[in-house]
Amino acid sequence: MAYEMNRQRDLLAKGNEVAQETRGWSEKLQKTYIMRSKEDAHDYRYFPEPDLPPLVISDEWVERLSQKLPELPCARTERFISEYLLTVKQAELLVTSYKIADLFEAVMEDTVMPARNTAGWILDSIFAWLNENGKNFSDLNISSRNFAELLNCVNAGEINRSTGLTVLFEILETGKTARTIIDEKNLGQISDASEIEILILTVLDEYKDEVNRYHAGKIELLNWFFGQVMKAAKGKANPAVIREMLKKFLG
Repeated sequence: MAYEMNRQRDLLAKGNEVAQETRGWSEKLQKTYIMRSKEDAHDYRYFPEPDLPPLVISDEWVERLSQKLPELPCARTERFISEYLLTVKQAELLVTSYKIADLFEAVMEDTVMPARNTAGWILDSIFAWLNENGKNFSDLNISSRNFAELLNCVNAGEINRSTGLTVLFEILETGKTARTIIDEKNLGQISDASEIEILILTVLDEYKDEVNRYHAGKIELLNWFFGQVMKAAKGKANPAVIREMLKKFLG
């Protein structure tokens, strides 16, 4: 309404006429656009309805209703960017549905994970699962508190991101809590240096030729060794500890 008032005011100020037309609103461009031209009122055969009295709307009534309106997508996008420091793309995607935006804010109340990372779990991991399984966001079988508990486990290093994704997908399938799945499957991350050292030494002993190739300058094998150690740990080892200790043992 404000945009159209300003547009028509500018037209009149320049001596132009305001055309009778139906215009739509583009949320993305934040402007109106012409949809079709309109004829004069008499062409529509309009006439007053004698049985309907004039409707008078007070400013107080309008103000009262405006106080009850939900936060509009544009305003919520701007708030997500300023309050949570999200990227413009993240904020715009989250507010495409009030349910998605509500889940994000509810999770943020219970998690210590940074907002951008939290948004990433929703926009990347959850959306990927929904697309793969042909489901809608309304079909999600996860509460904000359960989701926050999972993110806190990842953020604290109790499980790594890869394991976290496994837990997330099982939550979405079964509705179990993150803690239940982690405990039932013994998925806690291995961060103990002595345990990881045994895994690394076992891998290096098994692949001596690759060790020699690494020392000969094939440094890209470092990532291959990382994968072998993680495989031996069944995906549960702390990635940062593995990389640090691999560099130490490989020299």
